[in-house]
Amino acid sequence: MSNAQPLDPRSTVIPVSSSANAAKGSYLGSLPMGSKLALITALLGVPSVVLVGILTVQQNQAITVASQERKGVAFLVPIRGVLQNIQKHRGSANGLLGGDTTFQALVDKSSQSTDDALDQLQIVDDRLGSEIQTSELIKKLKTDWKAIENQVKNRNISANESFKIHTDLIQGTIFNLINQVGNESGIVLDPVADTYYLGNIVINILPDFTDNLGQARGTAARLYSVGIIGSSDTINLRVLFNAAQSGLDEFNKGVAFASKDNPDIKDKLDNFSQKVSTSSQSVLDIYQRGLLKGQVTGSAKVAFDQATRAIDAV
Repeated sequence: MSNAQPLDPRSTVIPVSSSANAAKGSYLGSLPMGSKLALITALLGVPSVVLVGILTVQQNQAITVASQERKGVAFLVPIRGVLQNIQKHRGSANGLLGGDTTFQALVDKSSQSTDDALDQLQIVDDRLGSEIQTSELIKKLKTDWKAIENQVKNRNISANESFKIHTDLIQGTIFNLINQVGNESGIVLDPVADTYYLGNIVINILPDFTDNLGQARGTAARLYSVGIIGSSDTINLRVLFNAAQSGLDEFNKGVAFASKDNPDIKDKLDNFSQKVSTSSQSVLDIYQRGLLKGQVTGSAKVAFDQATRAIDAV
């Protein structure tokens, strides 16, 4: 009579005969201890190999992203020079065409500096333009700039018209170029928090912010030159000041987020943020103390130079 216990009908366990057990045991059981250890080590190594493969792919992707972003930064350096000097040309031309001949030297200097910056930009485009797709925009930028430069040089344009076409060039072609570089290089798409926020500051916040300050500077140059400020000028300046303040707030928020996600750069960014805030406020103070109160006395050139030093610091 068998002593085996009946199988519980609810059980999901499949009984294995003693002969099957013997068959299974005959393989591992027959292996020497060294072979067993070698087999176990090989099996455990499979996930490690897969993991190393995944990490290698991720590392290579990160290297590719960083390399592409560096190409974008190579463009942003000369673009900054172009933007900065065309903004100066706009403001100084506004003073010159408004009747203040003391601006002539600054018009000439900013014109030459813009040409030099465009030459540097062309060098970068010759090397990397096919990858970032910038060549057509740069060609348009150079053509439109030459048209503006010649109109101001020949004095066949009014101060208001000059200011408008300068601003159209800045907020159209130059800003489009900056956005093109930011998108194609991946600077504004970086998945890492600190570099994402810094990229957003460079591509989206600072260009608008500095142009609002630059427009205020250029508008003031004309107002000081003619010695009159109308109600529409006052409204326009208030809009520019408010936009500049909003831009400064966005800048400081971006710096705070970047610092939070990368403590190693916190001190440097905090120092930079303080300098930008101080310089920007000095620009606003120069004009808010006088122009918004209807006071247009004093040297337009002196006020322009003070504002330019502060904007350059930004």
